[in-house]
Formats: sequence, structure tokens, C-alpha cells
Amino acid sequence: MASDWDRALAALRAYAEEHNHSEPPVGFHMPDGRDLAIWVALVRAARKRGELSPERIAQLESVPGWRWKFEPPPWAQRVLGREGEGDRLRRAYDLVIRFAAEHGRMPKFSEDQQLRRIAEELERAVVDGTMPAHLAKQLTEAPGWPPSAAGRWQVTLKELKTALAEQGCRLPLKHRLAIWLRNQQARRDLDDEQQRQLAAVLAEWNRLPTSEWMSRYRRFMAVLAHPEKHRPSRVEAVRRWVAEQHGKAGVLPAGAVELLPPVMEE
Repeated sequence: MASDWDRALAALRAYAEEHNHSEPPVGFHMPDGRDLAIWVALVRAARKRGELSPERIAQLESVPGWRWKFEPPPWAQRVLGREGEGDRLRRAYDLVIRFAAEHGRMPKFSEDQQLRRIAEELERAVVDGTMPAHLAKQLTEAPGWPPSAAGRWQVTLKELKTALAEQGCRLPLKHRLAIWLRNQQARRDLDDEQQRQLAAVLAEWNRLPTSEWMSRYRRFMAVLAHPEKHRPSRVEAVRRWVAEQHGKAGVLPAGAVELLPPVMEE
């Protein structure tokens, strides 16, 4: 019975013999449903890591037109030319997805200026909504996406906002997103829109309680939810803590005050 490797190799050989090159486009599927272009990229990456046996290397090198380094086919030179918009974006997507699968990141200007420009054009297409939704989703999940520094800044900001919403409190000071936020406060090169967005997330950060306060709050609320399961002295200590926090209403972050239950009288 043929292995996954044998089936993929046979599919690549058949493609190469029919098309006179071994660079299938992303989306060209083998009979078993796997993407042949992604398989080719992963095989190249495996060889770079020294994980490919001499036998398999020889098998690949016997495929017509096989290259160990991805070289965009002739039509790639026309990606930024006068082709139809949909076709142009689809081919640009093909190039960038293939590169990301093989290298685990986006292309750099220092190694391929044209491919880097293509990646940034795709980023603009994703942002302005002209990229088909299913392709945009796959791009945003590719290693190293988005390619531009401004795009990565937006992705990290979104991560931070999502984390604050999910946690309901500030992140620990050593958390990578908390460190990122402090670093952004020290920057002097943010544009006006980035400064506006940063100010908004800082306002939300300052409104929320610290992670330490939230951890204690959650433990104490668990006691008040089932006081019968705890010693009376423990329940009384929690009630005193709640009263103390109400007394600090002018000092505590607004988000902490909003969480506090009413003071319970004996």
C-alpha cells in the first residue's frame, strides 16, 4: 500500500510531466485532498533542517524541473502588472502562501524586494476588503502575517484588547502584551491614529483592576456564593474585605468598584 510520501511524490511527478515545471500553485490538490504546493514547501523546509533522507532527496531530484529553492514561475513577474484584479490577487496570494509555508515567515526586502512588495499589497487588499474572504482568512493565519510593521502593530493591539476583554483585568506586568504596551508608551514615532488607539487602550487598562486584585476578588466571591461551605470566620473576613474595598472607592480603578457586591450587614 502506497505511503503518504509515495502518493505525494507521484502527484508531483505527474504535475511536473504535464506542466514542465515542479511549482504547482497553492490550491492544487492531490487525490487525497492535500495541497501539493504546501507539501512541496514543507519538503524543502525539511531538507533545510536536515530531516530528509538521502533516498527521498534523490527521489525529488529525479522529478522533472525540481529545484530546492523556490523560484517564482514566469507569470509571477506579471503579478503587479495589468491582469484582472481577482486573478492578480489570487496569484499574489499563491506566491506569498508558498513562501510562508516554506520559510515560516513573510519575505524580507533584503532577500526578494518584489515578493515583499507583493506581500504588502496583499496586506492592503485584506485591510480594505478587496481580498476574497476565504483567501484573507488563510493569509491572516500564515506564519509572520502581516508583513508590515504597521500591520503587526495593529495585530498586537487587537491581541491586547481581546486579552483585556477576556480577563476583565490588567495583565501581569511580565506578560508579553503588558511589556509591549509599556514599550509603546515610550515611543515617539507613532502616527496620530496609532496614538489615538493607544490612548484608548490605555484608558481601558487603567479602568480595570490589577490581575492580583482580580484573583483575590474571584476567590472571595466564591466564598460568598456558598457561605455554608466555609467557616464563619472565613466568611466574616471576606465581608470585611468587601467593606474595605468600598471604602477605597476613590482609589480603586472604576472597573474594580463596579464588581464589588453591596456591603452585607450582619
